[in-house]
Amino acid sequence: MMRRGLLRTTFSLFATLSGGARVLAQAEQQAGAEPEASEGDDASTNRPIASMSDAELSEREISWLDIGEVVVSSGRLRACDPLAYPDFPPLKRVVEPGRYPVRLYVAFGRVAAATLRIADGRPVTWEEALHEAGDDGKQASPFGGYPVDAGMGAYCDADALEQMRRRVRDVMEKTGRKDVNYYDDVTAEEIDKNDGEWAMHRPMPDSDLNVAMFHSGWGDGFYPVDWGLAEDGRPLVLFTDFQVLENADGRKEPE
Repeated sequence: MMRRGLLRTTFSLFATLSGGARVLAQAEQQAGAEPEASEGDDASTNRPIASMSDAELSEREISWLDIGEVVVSSGRLRACDPLAYPDFPPLKRVVEPGRYPVRLYVAFGRVAAATLRIADGRPVTWEEALHEAGDDGKQASPFGGYPVDAGMGAYCDADALEQMRRRVRDVMEKTGRKDVNYYDDVTAEEIDKNDGEWAMHRPMPDSDLNVAMFHSGWGDGFYPVDWGLAEDGRPLVLFTDFQVLENADGRKEPE
């Protein structure tokens, strides 16, 4: 069984990018405020997980769990902490609308990585998954990745998080409360059914749009997200590394 670690602190669904910007600024200071190279750096050593066969994963003592498909309607994807930073901007790269499978990779009792598979194939190049620019034309961060303050990561269509806001308004009207905790009031039962580790959450019962939510490895922090690309530049996979592993190997826990 995977280790349970979901934070149950109350987070407002209406957290703004000011909080995200603060976390990003801290990450930039730690990293020297320079974007990491797309190839050959130490932070990239876990990317091969996304292309390994089941036999290769087993040999490296990495287990996996296919949790379902994310419904993408607009083609604009979000990779973010859906509870603490639901307003984190969508990714800059757009994909075709469709249904894309999500796989979690587990090692040392933690979710070590998560992929959203766009197409079959082994990536030949990688690039950081940068975000859309804001109204001022500036990137939210020079890094591909996102901050986590609620112990959760997610993949979803941009419109799915808009539906989360609708769900909050519905709960507020139903309960008469203004301070709605999305985890406690909406998703707790779904996530707890899966050992507190993940859920394929539909914010609105009258819509197929969903949010793949999953525990973020070590909990809070800043985690890199990369695109794996085909030789012709097509996106094959979106990869989030929760930095539980080193060198894509689960046989020896990093110190």
